[in-house]
Amino acid sequence: MTSLRWPDHAAPQHIHLDFAFDDLDEAEALLLGLGAVKPDHQPGGDRWRVFLDPAGHPFCLTRG
Repeated sequence: MTSLRWPDHAAPQHIHLDFAFDDLDEAEALLLGLGAVKPDHQPGGDRWRVFLDPAGHPFCLTRG
């Protein structure tokens, strides 16, 4: 696993994906079970949640 460096902009981002779900808690549990990581830095407050895939690329969950 590569080091998780988000939000350090020294690691370039090639694309950013946002996924909409009706139940963010349910989606979060599923993603964490599949290997995603939820970093401590969460700039979206209650509006969205940031996660990192196993390679360290960020993506977000939003309410559908």
